[in-house]
Amino acid sequence: MSFTLHPSGILTWSDPSTLKPGEGGNRGFGSNRSRRGVFFDRASVLWYKNTKLNFFTFTVPRQKETDTWYTAKLSMLLENYRTKHKRGHPEGFSDYVYCAETQQRGSIHFHLLAPAYVPIKGLNNYWTDLIGQRSSNAVDVQHVPSEINSIPAYMCKYFTKQTYTNPAGELCSHRSVQCRSFNSSKGLRMKCVPLEALPGKPLAEQVKHFDRLDKSTGELVRTEIVLRYYDTRETLDRYFKPLL
Repeated sequence: MSFTLHPSGILTWSDPSTLKPGEGGNRGFGSNRSRRGVFFDRASVLWYKNTKLNFFTFTVPRQKETDTWYTAKLSMLLENYRTKHKRGHPEGFSDYVYCAETQQRGSIHFHLLAPAYVPIKGLNNYWTDLIGQRSSNAVDVQHVPSEINSIPAYMCKYFTKQTYTNPAGELCSHRSVQCRSFNSSKGLRMKCVPLEALPGKPLAEQVKHFDRLDKSTGELVRTEIVLRYYDTRETLDRYFKPLL
């Protein structure tokens, strides 16, 4: 039995005997987690490294280009502020994580988490210049309240928000983004840690099942995956701190 511990405090494992070589079993479930899991890991590392974080929202007044085009413009903005940090500018920042989603009207927008204080007016003007549209409220910034127990979980709700209720009370789906759904600075991209034994009593445990196709028989084979949830900060302190 092999165990995989993630920076977010999630431990996964499966019985290798149920997975055949060449069908994903030799890599293990932990190295092939969902995008949401990877996003949660990176947000956890950012939260661990910074006690004070700000939550930025970048909107597009009228979407005229592709989702990928706006994502590239955001990357240009983030690179500029990372360069400012390297040069010692007080408005720069070194680490960040962001996710992209669509609004009810269909336009893309971005949620960014970063340990930075950036004057809203200058940031708004820079963003609107990049996208070629004028607006006085295309960017919003809020300090993340200290009473939030888990900032990574708080951030993940935006990453997984796919539906909304219209005025008639009907449940509708957001348009899927046609670009990379999230990204982060390189310093947050940590590898998982393999373990030979369980690290102790978890906060919670969950059992999931997924079906894989057995190529030799053409039949679906059900595999059981067990997830244990540990305290994020304690996990990073004990297993990941030397790697930061």
